[in-house]
Amino acid sequence: TIVIERRVLGAGSSQELVAHIEDVVVDQSMRGCGLGRLIIEHLLVVAGRAGCARATLNCTPENAAFYERCGMRLSDAAGLALYF
Repeated sequence: TIVIERRVLGAGSSQELVAHIEDVVVDQSMRGCGLGRLIIEHLLVVAGRAGCARATLNCTPENAAFYERCGMRLSDAAGLALYF
């Protein structure tokens, strides 16, 4: 899933598009075939073509290396969540 939102910076002065990538899961029987990498690369192309300033995603520490191999970088921003 990719969600693209328009973020307002400051007091309505300027705006930027930001892409959020969520819920990328490859069935265990298909892992290691490059499908996950292909999905992420495609979503990043979609974000770039939409004019996004950046793309973000949250993942577990165990999955971080995979996303780094796809071109993502560890961010200083804290990923916080509240689950209901």
